[in-house]
Amino acid sequence: MEKKGFTLIEILAAVIIVGILAGALLLTLNPVERFARARDATRATHLEALSIALETFVIRSIRDSEQIEFPESPKEICLMDVECEGEDLIDLSYLVIGGYIDSLPVDPQGGVNPLGTGYQVYLQDGKIGVIAMKMETISFEEDACNDQANLEYNDYTYNLTAIGDQCWFAQNLRSLYYKDGTTLIPGFLNGGDWEGNTTGAFSIYPHGEAQGINSDLEMADAYGFLYNWFAVDNPNGLCPEDWRVPSNDDWDELVDFIQENGNSLKSCYQVDSPLGGDCDITDHPRWTAHESQYGTDDLNFSALPSGLRFSTGESYFWIGDFSIFWSSDEVDAMDARNYRLAYNASTLGAFTFDKGFGLSVRCLMDN
Repeated sequence: MEKKGFTLIEILAAVIIVGILAGALLLTLNPVERFARARDATRATHLEALSIALETFVIRSIRDSEQIEFPESPKEICLMDVECEGEDLIDLSYLVIGGYIDSLPVDPQGGVNPLGTGYQVYLQDGKIGVIAMKMETISFEEDACNDQANLEYNDYTYNLTAIGDQCWFAQNLRSLYYKDGTTLIPGFLNGGDWEGNTTGAFSIYPHGEAQGINSDLEMADAYGFLYNWFAVDNPNGLCPEDWRVPSNDDWDELVDFIQENGNSLKSCYQVDSPLGGDCDITDHPRWTAHESQYGTDDLNFSALPSGLRFSTGESYFWIGDFSIFWSSDEVDAMDARNYRLAYNASTLGAFTFDKGFGLSVRCLMDN
């Protein structure tokens, strides 16, 4: 099996693309179609299993020093225990040997090549793709981000991640301006000015409290800004055009999607992360160690524990421990809703804070 190393960019951008063969069969509602749909359901399950195995392999490849050369043009995956012959086949038996998947799935109608599984794999722009070559009735639409990988907003480029039917920023907001690009958001306020600001302000967690970070600029780059809720509610708009600060309903949709697996939203950067490799770090940005809770970042949300600024402006807390995001919905004249990930829990929970707290902000695409 030929091997080739990953670049760091390829590792960090290891997003699995699931595709199908163009030209799906057009069938009416009859037994033939029902059988076809049943086969396609099996194929969809196989694609998911392959995607998880490949993504896990890429994440762990730095630690384990195991490498596979993925082709730039799709190649059909070779069956186990056969000698792969021809340039259109690729040997991925290591995924089974290495324990990433129990067995290589085979299409319900067999491979296109007699020695193949009926599924193809390829590497393009640092992303691994898997294709069901014999898909009959299901067509995959663009993802919730319209297949857009990033967005530049007020001099910073944000990665985007599609989670279910939602498209999210994959980093905390760090904008000095509202969405018009000219209206400045007040920042670097002392305690009294912070507490008295009811029109919108931002802050940066003191960098001296984060090992490995040596300036406010590095802290902002690592964790983003902390905004009071009045910035969220400012009529100038905090997020870009066609984006918004998520509401309670938006956050609840994300909660429903992940169920109890908030760890899938957390960055893997953590003290003593069992994932090892680049995930196991001590310098910030990273999560505090915990014996059983750790980030896996399966959904590329990449949440980091940015802490908060207290509403009086005098104190900052919880860097490394909690990632807390504003909702656009207020509770009453004093308080607003927020959603929290914790280093010692696996849930994304809803809480209520005074509007003067400084919390992180994520932007959500309007649908």
